[in-house]
Amino acid sequence: MWKRFFKRERKVEKKKSVGLEDVILDISRTREKIFQDRKIELPLSYKTFSKFLFLVFFIFGCFWLDVVYLQFVKGSFYQQKAFDNKSRIQLIRPQRGIFYDLSGKQLVWNRSSFDLVCDKRDMPFNKEKKNLIFKSLAKLLKVQEKEIQELFDQTPSYKVLLKENVDEDLLINFSLKSKFLKGCYLERNEIRYYPEKDLLSHVLGYLAKIEPKELKEKKDYSISDYIGRAGLEKSYEDILRGQVGKVVIEKDSLGRKRKEYQIQSPENGKSLKLWIDSALQKKAAEALQKSLNNVGSPAGAVVILNAKTGGVLSLVSLPTYDDNLFSQGINYGDYQRLLSDKRRPLFNRAIAGLYPSGSTIKPLIASAALQEGVINKNTTIHCKGEISVPNPYNPKIVYHFRDWKVHGVTDLKKAIAESCNVFFYIVGGGYKDFKGLGAKKIAKYLHLFNWGRKTGIDLPGEKKGLVPTPEWKESYKKKPWYPGDTYHLSIGQGDILVTPIQVATSFASIANGGILYRPHLVKEIIDSKSKKVVREIKPEIIRKDFIDRKYLEEVREGMRQAVTSPSGSSHMLNDLAVKVAAKTGTAQFGVKRKYHSWITVFAPYENPEIVITVLVENVPEGKIAAIPVAKEILKWYFSRGKAD
Repeated sequence: MWKRFFKRERKVEKKKSVGLEDVILDISRTREKIFQDRKIELPLSYKTFSKFLFLVFFIFGCFWLDVVYLQFVKGSFYQQKAFDNKSRIQLIRPQRGIFYDLSGKQLVWNRSSFDLVCDKRDMPFNKEKKNLIFKSLAKLLKVQEKEIQELFDQTPSYKVLLKENVDEDLLINFSLKSKFLKGCYLERNEIRYYPEKDLLSHVLGYLAKIEPKELKEKKDYSISDYIGRAGLEKSYEDILRGQVGKVVIEKDSLGRKRKEYQIQSPENGKSLKLWIDSALQKKAAEALQKSLNNVGSPAGAVVILNAKTGGVLSLVSLPTYDDNLFSQGINYGDYQRLLSDKRRPLFNRAIAGLYPSGSTIKPLIASAALQEGVINKNTTIHCKGEISVPNPYNPKIVYHFRDWKVHGVTDLKKAIAESCNVFFYIVGGGYKDFKGLGAKKIAKYLHLFNWGRKTGIDLPGEKKGLVPTPEWKESYKKKPWYPGDTYHLSIGQGDILVTPIQVATSFASIANGGILYRPHLVKEIIDSKSKKVVREIKPEIIRKDFIDRKYLEEVREGMRQAVTSPSGSSHMLNDLAVKVAAKTGTAQFGVKRKYHSWITVFAPYENPEIVITVLVENVPEGKIAAIPVAKEILKWYFSRGKAD
């Protein structure tokens, strides 16, 4: 039995050796054996690690680049954004400088006005509330709500100008409803008033509201500011405007004012004293308008210079316009009428009108010929009323260059006095055995007299004109230069174009003995408060002594003979109380039986004070237009006494 028991026990033990415990134990041993042959950690490959490291550095690099961009590149922008959320910089407009004429008469005034303005930052963020404000504004301004919305959308700046120069009714209505129009307010402003209206519009110019696109370029301007648009208002904008003041207004989250402090004091603009003699300006405009009416001409110009300084005593361009229309906000209808007027009243003919010079060129050609030794004071040419020039390639073809009459034997003085074309044809272009100046030398001396170049007058919009040359014709017209071109140039016809200010400037140098002054309107810059002179604008010499004085004297005598000789072109001026010298011009411009009429005069002859240039456009053939204007001005000027 025991034997049987032990046998059973051994069987159990055998079964037990292959039981669950033994199996688990065997598996454990097997795994232990396997892991003995392996490492606990498996290292990443170099390629995988490099990719991971690059990704880490890229993420951190992007982060730091963003930090640098926000901090250093856009830091000031976001700082300003944050500042704008709690603060506003309000500009304090300085008082704009004014204009005085030569005698001290005030030519412009500053008048108070109010503009209706809204600040987007102070308006409700809620769309419905904002639309209610738009609706109220549209009703207040009597416009469509859509127009208000478009104005806000199209204005890039925070401030939106809704209405300038509001009238009394709107002022009262807005005051009653202002508490319901969050972010909108009335802003005090100044507008210009020009008491002389259209008398000095091309000289003084006008102000107009600044354009939104200009705000990006102009510092310390707001959407409701005025800026010089034409004339001296534009040329001297920085001096006249002065320096704006700045006030910082801090607000809380509800938009209520917490604190206010000034960071920059305003500085009023400087005033300008002009060379303009307003009484002379008025007389010149009246005389010119009278002549325009008499001959049926649409337009003209007068320029009067101080012969000894280049100061502009008068500058008239007719027709003209009332600059108050612009300063007070011109309406669409008035603006369109000005633009559609065929007489072009906005156009300043005195500095930008381009015209053939006609015979006014002849004293300049004479000066050049004397200086180059082509002629002397005793040179004579027999004028038979024309010169005939055969075509060099076909002698059967003959070109005739005619004069306006037969002058006979003519010297320099007679040629200027009677405006002899034949004399200047030959002197300028040569004829047979007589060698003339030629096109290049003519152009050289016209440039010395500043034709074909801007004078540099202190007004915007000046044109430089044109002195044609063989090179110019070849380049622009694709045609060769012919002898006939030189003949035409010698008497101020053909392609030549000059402005009245150029003609007056060049003749001033003949009058004063050879000094070519830059014409200028501003005489002094004045402190607006103390009225003391801050800076004197001294006469500026463009060039001098390019023609010997003795030769200029010969030309001056010829211009004087034009007045004193019964056959002189300006004999109508001989009965004046003062001795004058003059040169007329009748310029063809492509319209049959009509001409541009010129005259340039200086006086007194012995010691010239003033130079007057008159241009009358589109004068019917046979009518005298420019001489009566000059005569009336001279008679008035010297009868009332010398200008200050």
